[in-house]
Amino acid sequence: MRAFQEAETQYRRALDLWPGVPDAAAVAGTAKLRVLTVAADAARWAGHVDQAVRWAREAIDEAAGADGDRVGELYERLGSYLWEARAVDESAAAYRAAEQHLADGPPSAAGSRVQAALATVAVRDGQHVDGLARAKRAGELARAVRARAEEGRALNSEGLALTMLDEPDEGCGRCVWGWRSRSRSTTWRTRCARTRIWGCAWSTPTCSPSRWRCFSTGWRRPGDWACCTPGRAGCWPTTPARR
Repeated sequence: MRAFQEAETQYRRALDLWPGVPDAAAVAGTAKLRVLTVAADAARWAGHVDQAVRWAREAIDEAAGADGDRVGELYERLGSYLWEARAVDESAAAYRAAEQHLADGPPSAAGSRVQAALATVAVRDGQHVDGLARAKRAGELARAVRARAEEGRALNSEGLALTMLDEPDEGCGRCVWGWRSRSRSTTWRTRCARTRIWGCAWSTPTCSPSRWRCFSTGWRRPGDWACCTPGRAGCWPTTPARR
């Protein structure tokens, strides 16, 4: 069952009641930080990204004094929500904050997602070399903790950067491996729905438009599709670094 809207409603009720309940954490059996975190994720999947952003910010405030890794994970989540809310500059700032908090910690899936996201930001800003370096670092972090989904994201970011550096064959090869790494689904549409990654279509022997059937674009709502046609080439930015 994926009743995200109902889950969001129940979390909202819990958070509304929280201030008036003595020792609310003991009554609920969990900390308010945990409720805010899962509430934000439920809101995101329910399609209410602005509410997800608000709860993610509250979670960061609630986590004041927590260890750097935990705060870094929260900023990573906030960056993802802000990207979906099309607040690209704020998203980049959140990812950079996450990078700072995670810098002294061990390799992690969250750290890989942050580097992949910042690679996307760099390429979007025309900093293709920096984007490639960050994508490679994202792959290193993912492999260090055997995070297959994050490795797939890193490969897609690397493929994008390579394509923009005029290496379309190698770049699209990375995109293919990244897509395969992130999902073993038997249908292209399911793969697209699960990943919402950078879609890359290029008219070359190694990566023809026919191999990239559908894309969910970052400038539309999740679930919208943009299908490439023969002879069309290009890359579409989509939501980075989601679990």
